[in-house]
Amino acid sequence: MSARPVLSRGMVPTIGHLQRLAAAGVGFHSYTEPMLSTDNEMIRDIVLAVMSSLAKQERLRHVERIHAGIARARFKGTESGKPIGRPSLDKRKVIAIRSELAKGTGIVNTARLCGTGVSVVQRIKREMAA
Repeated sequence: MSARPVLSRGMVPTIGHLQRLAAAGVGFHSYTEPMLSTDNEMIRDIVLAVMSSLAKQERLRHVERIHAGIARARFKGTESGKPIGRPSLDKRKVIAIRSELAKGTGIVNTARLCGTGVSVVQRIKREMAA
């Protein structure tokens, strides 16, 4: 399968490219199906009108997908798509951190040994002290 050159990925940039080409006096010929050509002024206007309407539909679908994603995120109780609050740490890691701290291992070494961040170890150490 050979790679085909792409004028643009979206309709809006494609229309902009075609308009700049037309202003420079350059014609456009599409060799893929459907065959398009901008040699004739009337055909060029029709092609641009059709592409403009497709670009508008593409933009509307894009906006709909964005709003659907936002609505789904709000339904799940989040605004960014991430769960609200701190993700819970695995119980085995908490036990390992507590045992290392109980042995007297330092915070940085405990974090390194248990594969967590320093702030997590500090938080667990504060909980143990309370």
